[in-house]
Amino acid sequence: MLQFLLALVFTQRNFYRTLLRNDPDIPKKDTVYRFSASPRYNWRRLLLMTSVAIAQGLGTLVSPDRDAVFMVDDSLFDRSRSKKVELLARVYDHVEHVYRKGLRLLMLGWSGGTTFLPAAFSLTSEQATNRLQPADPRIDKRTVGYPRRRESCQKSPDVVLQLLGESQAAGLEARYVLFDSWLAFPRLLRQIVQDRNLHVVAMVQAMKTVRYTYEGKRYTLKELYAHVKKRPGKARILAVVAVPRSGSP
Repeated sequence: MLQFLLALVFTQRNFYRTLLRNDPDIPKKDTVYRFSASPRYNWRRLLLMTSVAIAQGLGTLVSPDRDAVFMVDDSLFDRSRSKKVELLARVYDHVEHVYRKGLRLLMLGWSGGTTFLPAAFSLTSEQATNRLQPADPRIDKRTVGYPRRRESCQKSPDVVLQLLGESQAAGLEARYVLFDSWLAFPRLLRQIVQDRNLHVVAMVQAMKTVRYTYEGKRYTLKELYAHVKKRPGKARILAVVAVPRSGSP
C-alpha cells in the first residue's frame, strides 16, 4: 500500500484517475483511506528516518566547510470546506491576513547548503478559543495518534523544541536553526541555545514587552535600532551589536 501511494507521487499520477482504470491490482478507495487515516502508523518517524538516510548519503558529497542548518516554518493547512475534521480551527493566514478554517502546519527541514530535506512536521491547533472541533475521544491512548493529538494542542515553541529533539536524537546534525519572526520569542531562543546546543538565526519581533541590554541600558528593538550607529554608504550590514543572551524580556 505504501509503495503504491509513493509511486503515484514520483510518477505524477492522480489517485482518482488511477481508480477509474478499474485495475484489479490497484487497492480500493476505502482501503487507501483507512490506511492513511489509521492512528497506528508513525508517519513522522518514517519521514524522519528517510531524511536521515538521505542526509548521511549526501554527507560525502558536501564540502566539510559548509554548515548544516535546521529550518523551521509554519504555514496554513487550509481545510475551508471541512466541517468535522478533528481539531479543526480558525487559523490566521499571515499571507492574505484573514482567518480560514484549517490547521497550522509546523515544518522542520534540514539543509546541507545545496539540498533541502523535510525532517519532521506537526499539525497544530493550539488556541482553544478558535477550535471548531475536538479530538476524537475514541482514539486508543496506546497508539501513536493519541500523543500527536495532544501535541497539536501545545504551543508552537514547545512543539519546535520537541521536533528539534527528535531530529537530533535520530542522527540529523546541524549547527544553526533558521526561522522567521513569528517564532522569534526570547524564551524559545534561549532554550534552543542552551538545551539543544544550536545557534539561532532569526528576524526578531519588535515587541514592546521585550527589551535588550546594551551598554548598561535596556532598549526595545526599535529604540536599539535608533540608538546604534549605522555604517555609511550601501553596506549590506548596517550595524552589528551584541546583547547578553541571559537578558530577560
